[in-house]
Amino acid sequence: MSLFPFITSWVGREPMKILPEITYLLVGILSVGSFHLMDRELRRLHSKLEREDLTHTFPAGMLFSIFGISFALVWFYAPIVLIVVLILVIFSYVILLRSANGKSRS
Repeated sequence: MSLFPFITSWVGREPMKILPEITYLLVGILSVGSFHLMDRELRRLHSKLEREDLTHTFPAGMLFSIFGISFALVWFYAPIVLIVVLILVIFSYVILLRSANGKSRS
């Protein structure tokens, strides 16, 4: 969490560079992951205590999944969409080439 101010200022200084953006994503995912690990260890150490928190009503890993995936989707939707579109274009092109090769052989 203490890296967020540094990474945010780095992204602000170089808004069109990919390395600060990827670093920001990694710091966000690692902070959510470290919270998840800390929560799991605390629950393991204090297993006899009664738990009525909201965090303990979800199955293990649910919070990490919700926050980690939503963080990546909200902040990095443009690169994710670009990658998905590129995969679809390549997949369509491969299907088109296979179809054209099948017709030329007949």
